[in-house]
Amino acid sequence: NEDPLSLNLYTYCENNPIFGIDPSGHFKLPNWAKVAIGVVAIGIGVAATVATGGAAAPALIGAAKVAIASTVTSAAVGGAIGYVNGGKEGLKQGLIDGAADGFMWGGITAGASGVGKAVNTLKNKPKTYANGAAGEKQLAKMYKKGESQKRFSTSYGDRIVDRYSKGIAHESKVGYRSLDKFTRKQVLKDGELLRKGKIQGAEWHFFTSSVTGKGGASKPLQNLLRRNGIKYTRH
Repeated sequence: NEDPLSLNLYTYCENNPIFGIDPSGHFKLPNWAKVAIGVVAIGIGVAATVATGGAAAPALIGAAKVAIASTVTSAAVGGAIGYVNGGKEGLKQGLIDGAADGFMWGGITAGASGVGKAVNTLKNKPKTYANGAAGEKQLAKMYKKGESQKRFSTSYGDRIVDRYSKGIAHESKVGYRSLDKFTRKQVLKDGELLRKGKIQGAEWHFFTSSVTGKGGASKPLQNLLRRNGIKYTRH
């Protein structure tokens, strides 16, 4: 073997034990395999990002930039070492080897980052509900000791509370809600019940809709709830 490194009996896998399996003392992971590993790792990260609907894309893009930088840096280092050890020919091979090493590790980093972000995104994804009835059922599960469809009288008309538990009136809203006339009247009814001491508290729960993918309340609605002493909770 004409490789100078192979003449040193104390070197192992040509001074690269990470990539070398060394069955004979002269073998190391080929560059094509390193590139393949990097490509597969990035592909896994892309697939995980697609599964989140693109929510993990920023993390994957950031990791991909790191992978590119890793490839360039590793190529530069490998080329410099190759030039010192073997001149122009060593420079060429060092650039190739370094780029392959950098791409593999950069790809693994990018893929792992994409998968990690995707897992966190899916884990923290809010539960969705099909309609108002589903939201009311969820309230019943959350507040087991209580009464559903509790009726109260107000100067604005009767107020039917979705779930009444331990003196607190709980209202369920599925999807994004704005301050329309009907909703405004509901808020005013709850505000009156609070002021007159008929209930100890009121809390409105906003759940994400499985149909629209949206949930929560508009700013005007949130402000009106706050002015009437009603707690706003976004699930």
